[in-house]
Amino acid sequence: MRVAKSVITYRGAVEGKQEILYFEHLQNLINESSTFKRRVNFKFKDSNGGSPSDIVKTARIYSSMENTIVAVFDYDFKDKDFINAINTCDKNNIISAFSIPNFDLFLILHKELCYKQIISKDNYEKNLKKVFKLDNDCDIKSEETIKKILSQITLDDVKIALRNAAIINKRSKENNKIITKDVYEQPYLSINYFIEKVFDEINS
Repeated sequence: MRVAKSVITYRGAVEGKQEILYFEHLQNLINESSTFKRRVNFKFKDSNGGSPSDIVKTARIYSSMENTIVAVFDYDFKDKDFINAINTCDKNNIISAFSIPNFDLFLILHKELCYKQIISKDNYEKNLKKVFKLDNDCDIKSEETIKKILSQITLDDVKIALRNAAIINKRSKENNKIITKDVYEQPYLSINYFIEKVFDEINS
């Protein structure tokens, strides 16, 4: 008789549609795989593009104490608010799964290593369209395009993204200024640490 796998739930808030659809896709990849001992349930609320602090606030309200609380947000050149959000997470035992500068970089890392500093939050758009073979005139934030991107991401690609993020963080730690405790100037990510934590916990 096949024994049902136990489920680990992670609750919190994310910045927008990109992240909501990504974690839905990741949940499906994990739960359909025979690799892991447990299943996962991401119960994330869409903050509809709010600031980092808004997302952290939503995560605190939406989450329950028995689950791991997560806030997924971008730097997006909002210096003070970004630092405030990280500090709030640290004080309230919330996992800050951020991307500096933004989530587009993390998506690109599923297909290639991209160490690129940008000055505007849409400066990864060409890279994103190239690696996922998207039309030049498509809207990368539309649900249709996001789903096209996610359809090209496998569980192995997620593991590649985690390795690429580790390479980027190591280089930034060696060369870039520190923003706040254990956080460095772009490019830098912590969303990879959260996903690594998930992989560890569902395999324990």
